[in-house]
Amino acid sequence: MAGPFQADYVFGKNNLVVLRHPKGKFLRVKPGDLNQIDENGGVGQFARWNIELDGEQDGLKVVKLKSQKSGKYLRIYNNGLTIDCGGGGGKWTRFKCRPTSGNSFKFESCELAGKYVAVQPRGVVVGGGGKYTEFSVWGNQPDAAPQQPQVVYVQQPAQPVVVVVQQQPEPPQQTYEAPPAEEVVPAQETVAAPAADPEPEPEPEPEPEPEPTY
Repeated sequence: MAGPFQADYVFGKNNLVVLRHPKGKFLRVKPGDLNQIDENGGVGQFARWNIELDGEQDGLKVVKLKSQKSGKYLRIYNNGLTIDCGGGGGKWTRFKCRPTSGNSFKFESCELAGKYVAVQPRGVVVGGGGKYTEFSVWGNQPDAAPQQPQVVYVQQPAQPVVVVVQQQPEPPQQTYEAPPAEEVVPAQETVAAPAADPEPEPEPEPEPEPEPTY
């Protein structure tokens, strides 16, 4: 880039910048009428803009562009029909920065959706978002790009793991009782009874003696 404006600017912080349009020159306030804008700037006082970051909208950074020369703000108003540099910093001066590539952006009105700052073949106008609405932005000092959140992994000490072991009740111990042993009665030796003495045979009755015969 030219002069002191060598650093890519990506809206990381407030900064002094120049805006290069698709026709190769720089957007500026018009010499002799500082409320108007023209396309014929270099990088001198008329073409320098103070960027004021103003939050976010629709996930995009919102900025105001304040002329270093006049102290007034770029604006789109009148239902999107008028663009000039006569703003006082109100709602018409707020623009969403739509990134395209590198340090190139499009500036869409926050208040009037679909209305962009543009430099077309016929000059500075309100555009609809096409190729004539893209500007490369150059700062006079390195930009502080938004830092990505740093992810720090902290290893936590291992927590003791408590394992609860539920003791199962022991099954009742079965006591096996052996059946009572059968009493073994020793076999008695059979002793034969002594033979009974034979009954004495009856003595024969004496025959009657014959009576004497006289």
